[in-house]
Amino acid sequence: MEKVKIETNKREYDPGELIFAKVHLNLKEPTNARSIHATLYCHEEKKVTSYTIIPQDEMMRMRELGLQIYTNVKQVQRVEQCDTHRSEKTVAYEGTYQKEKFEISFELPKNCQPSSNIMGHDNRITKWMLKIRINIPFSTDINVEKEIFVKGL
Repeated sequence: MEKVKIETNKREYDPGELIFAKVHLNLKEPTNARSIHATLYCHEEKKVTSYTIIPQDEMMRMRELGLQIYTNVKQVQRVEQCDTHRSEKTVAYEGTYQKEKFEISFELPKNCQPSSNIMGHDNRITKWMLKIRINIPFSTDINVEKEIFVKGL
């Protein structure tokens, strides 16, 4: 059985809507924790294209190796990752926890990006996540995440 389970009141949310969630702790033994935090964040991966000029001596080496070069402009694509939104709440303070239930709520921004798991025409993947972190002293923290689907156009 799961140590921490997150249940939300809906499967899909509109921008600006409230997210109500229940957090169920089911730890094997009583655990001392400094705190329990909930974080709603938006993780974005964006494909960025840039162009660089290939130096003349590098072009000569490439031709010597038999590579066909038609232009001195090189296209480079990379994926940049960032969190575009983050809000955090303290669910519980220092104490001993084992089998507990907590209720939390977050409000999505009115102008938030809709969820997308496929890099489409905008070259972007957007994921909204609800994360629960149990801060345990002198041990590995317990982290659990649940994806929140935000409807778009």
